[in-house]
Amino acid sequence: MLRYNSYKLTIPDEELIKFILKISSGELNKNQVIELFKEYIKSENHESKIKSLKPLPKDLQKRREILIELARQSMREKRKVYETLARY
Repeated sequence: MLRYNSYKLTIPDEELIKFILKISSGELNKNQVIELFKEYIKSENHESKIKSLKPLPKDLQKRREILIELARQSMREKRKVYETLARY
């Protein structure tokens, strides 16, 4: 949903991997996760505050197409992260 709304997570891959592993092991609480996301979410125009998010289309086919494309983009950009996490 971040990408769909012109935001991105700017955390370096190595930190993202550590972050995900800490979440999965229960080392981080909800507030710590929220704070990390606040720190690393940026908009295309470099604003750090998230404004209202646009919803996905109600049409299921359009929604599906958007989600598939977002997943493909994520896989291309974060392949190293996914491959590293797959080893755990």
